[in-house]
Amino acid sequence: MEDIFERDAWFRWRYNIRLQAAMAEHSLRSGDTTNAREIVTRLLETAGKYEVHKYISVGHKLLAAIALAEGDLPAAETEFAAALDELRQYPVPVVEWTIHAELGRMKAKSGDDAAAREAFAKAAEIIDRIVARISDTSLRETFLTSDAVREVKTRATTAASSP
Repeated sequence: MEDIFERDAWFRWRYNIRLQAAMAEHSLRSGDTTNAREIVTRLLETAGKYEVHKYISVGHKLLAAIALAEGDLPAAETEFAAALDELRQYPVPVVEWTIHAELGRMKAKSGDDAAAREAFAKAAEIIDRIVARISDTSLRETFLTSDAVREVKTRATTAASSP
């Protein structure tokens, strides 16, 4: 990755933002929430400086995941809301549906079934809009059969049939 930074100074900041997001996810999956939070802080600073709204939203999504890992549901909810607020102003459907899905999982786990149903239904609605724009049959099928999409579609369908 370092050689890319050296070759393309013009977009170095863009590669760095992506790298920071990946490093934060790695730290989070490794259980190191302190390091993940430090990386996300840098990610948000860089994304804010360059007005990269997708990664501002991703940063808040990662902060929500960190809060969940630490058992802080109110902080997670605040961060999910910040991520979704950013996406209302600057839509990125491929990020937005995943945030609604994670929010749905959090709500289901905390026993708020109505909010979980709402979040999964919103994620499924966004997935349907994405799928409608995928012209490549193979790509569309790969997306629709991914575990994450199947989970959302199943939970949204189950939620829709529940009172």
